[in-house]
Amino acid sequence: MRRRDFVKVLSTGVVGGHALACAPVAAPASAPVAGPAPRTGIDPGSYDESWWNRRPLRLVQTNLREIDARMDLDAYVRWMVDHSVNLVLLNVGGIVANYPTRLEYHYRNPFMQGDLVGDLTSRLHAEGIRVMGRFDFSKINEELAALRPDWLYVSEKGENVNYNGQVHTCPSRGYQQEYSFRILEEAITSYPLDAVFFNMVGYQTTDYSGNYYGDCHCEDCLRLFGEGSTTTRREVANDLFTRMHRYIRELNPEIVISTYTTVGVDMVSTESSSSLSLAHEWNYSATDNVKRTFDSYNDLVPMNLVIGFQAIGYRLNATSPAITRVWQTQNMLHGGSLY
Repeated sequence: MRRRDFVKVLSTGVVGGHALACAPVAAPASAPVAGPAPRTGIDPGSYDESWWNRRPLRLVQTNLREIDARMDLDAYVRWMVDHSVNLVLLNVGGIVANYPTRLEYHYRNPFMQGDLVGDLTSRLHAEGIRVMGRFDFSKINEELAALRPDWLYVSEKGENVNYNGQVHTCPSRGYQQEYSFRILEEAITSYPLDAVFFNMVGYQTTDYSGNYYGDCHCEDCLRLFGEGSTTTRREVANDLFTRMHRYIRELNPEIVISTYTTVGVDMVSTESSSSLSLAHEWNYSATDNVKRTFDSYNDLVPMNLVIGFQAIGYRLNATSPAITRVWQTQNMLHGGSLY
C-alpha cells in the first residue's frame, strides 16, 4: 500500500482493524567502515510482512523512575491492553539496569525485587504487545563513576558533570566504546526484545538543565580531535553506531534498532514536542519529521515521538491535547504511526 492509499484508509477511521484514537578508541580509518548489511524484503514506501515497517504501531513510552520497579505490573499491562498499545518502550539498561545484571559496572535498580524487564516482557508478549528496550549510555551512576574516571566526560576546566547523581560519560572512552557492548549482549541474550532504542546519543555539551560545558577535553578526545587531527566527532559517533548495529544484528538478526541518527539504525527517531524557548509551537513538526525520513532515505522508517510533557524541566505538565492531536494526525497522514 502506497502513501496515497494509506490516506484513503485513514478516511474510514480504521487502520489495521483498530479504530483510530486520539580501550581508548582509535581514530577511524581513512576508508569508510562497512555498514550493516541492508535488510532484505523491506520497502519503506509500502507495507510488507514485517511488524515494524509501515504497519500501524501504537507505541507508549513509560520512562520509569527507579521506584517504579515496585509498581503493580498487572495494572501496567492492563492499561496497555485497554489502550490498544502494541509496542511498549521499556527502560532496560545503561544508566539503570532494571533486571538482575551480573555486570560489575552496570548499576542495578535498588528498588527492584525480582526481574522487572523479564516479568514485563513476558506479560506484554502474552498479550501480543512487542517490547522495545530502552538504553542510555550517556551517563553512569556516581557510585560507579568514582571507580571508573577513565570513562567520564571532562570539561575544559578538568571537571566532570554530575547531574543529580548521574555522571556524563564520553563517546570516545571505554564505557561507550566497549562496556556498552557487554551490557547489550547481556540484555539481548537474556530477554526476547523485539527492538532497542538508544537515548541521548553522541557527544553532549549540556546537562538537562541547559547548562553549557563545551566539548569534552578528556585524554581520548584530545588525542582524537587535537591539533593537526582531521577526525571529527561525527565520524567517531557514526563508527560507534555502525559497530553497535552490526553487533546487535549478530546477537539477534530480528531486532529493530532506533535512535536519533540515520547511521546504524532501522527506524529514525525524531520528536514533536513543546518548548519553553520558542516563541510559538511548530504546528507542522510531525509532518516535517516523518516526510524528512521518507523523502530522504529508501531504507529507513520514521519513528516520530510525540512527547507528552511540556518541556524537560516540566515533565509533570502535559502537552496541550490540541497540539498532540495535530501531531499524531500528521504522523498517520504521512505514513507514520502513533508514537
